[in-house]
Amino acid sequence: MKKNIFIFSILLSSSLAMAHHSGAPYDNEKRIEVSGIVVEWQWQNPHAWLRMTAKDDSGNDVEWNIEATSPNILMRQGWRRSTLEAGDPVTVLIYPLRDGSPGGSLLGARLADGAELGAPPGSSASGPQAAE
Repeated sequence: MKKNIFIFSILLSSSLAMAHHSGAPYDNEKRIEVSGIVVEWQWQNPHAWLRMTAKDDSGNDVEWNIEATSPNILMRQGWRRSTLEAGDPVTVLIYPLRDGSPGGSLLGARLADGAELGAPPGSSASGPQAAE
């Protein structure tokens, strides 16, 4: 019986470790600001997600997919499930994707009312995702 519990524990811990991914897709040497309109704010574990549209250089709408940290950590920074809603204007500071696709890892945001959360745009702070 103890052997079965030990084996189960090993299998469970190894599958949990493999379930979490690295920050390798993000270029943490660069920070960019993206201003646009919220399409969807997905408040979920293990990471929240922001989908937003922003204008490209030609004036076309481009959808950005931005990964945030966990809701637990976001709450400690002042975020809530209701912080962003579809249609809200927002400016985010992100580590961009290395491949140049429209997406990144969320560092912080400036909301329409001027509230700043996390490491906001214009900030020199490294943000919570620097260590992930």
